[in-house]
Amino acid sequence: SYVTFGFGSVVCNCIVISAVLCSRQLRTRQVFQIISALAMADFVEGFSTFVGGLYRLCIISLGMVEKQFTPFQCMLLPHSFLWRWSDFATSFMLLVLSLDRFISILLPIQYVTWGPAYAVIMIFTPYCLSLLASFFAWLYPMRVDARLSMLCMTSYFSPVFYQFSKYSTSAASALSVFIYIPLLCILRKQLRLMEHTICVTQVDQRRRAQLRMTATIAFSSCSTLFFDAIPRAVGVYGW
Repeated sequence: SYVTFGFGSVVCNCIVISAVLCSRQLRTRQVFQIISALAMADFVEGFSTFVGGLYRLCIISLGMVEKQFTPFQCMLLPHSFLWRWSDFATSFMLLVLSLDRFISILLPIQYVTWGPAYAVIMIFTPYCLSLLASFFAWLYPMRVDARLSMLCMTSYFSPVFYQFSKYSTSAASALSVFIYIPLLCILRKQLRLMEHTICVTQVDQRRRAQLRMTATIAFSSCSTLFFDAIPRAVGVYGW
């Protein structure tokens, strides 16, 4: 299942990234830059899932399940440390995307005037925090001289970090969805006000565009709670 899931994630995120990069109108807009950054984190997670799935299939097929690695050797596998970063990056970028939508609705005029620095901050802050958090995954493997199966399940070769990662990323994913609850209330109120507007100004047009974008992302983000946050919290993704 890891191979199938990983391959599908790689293909879908490649489409998203390519669509944004190939369109000047899209790649110059802040929200699509953030969406691309989220897609890039998803791509890395999908790629590491695909590679990790192939690795474990090979181990099982060759009958090497009983052969042992140290936790440090498990961490040296490419998909292992890519998983550690991308796991945090996808959850944090989901939260950042929700915050971006919140800001765009509350401050629509200021939002469109902010330059490239805004997108850089919104993208590289979660990326750097994810990199910092992923460093903690190395602490246990470097301290402990234990033995485990070459399958290298995260819950075994880095148990403390696994618990930390599981709950912090699920909390970030869930929060990215819950932000839309007050946001949708604001959105509904603003739409009602626009219905009674006789003269539509450029500000109203920009606000309406932000509302449509926010509603679309909010709808797609609802699945995050059921297919990411909750399964992650109960340990379904015990990589």
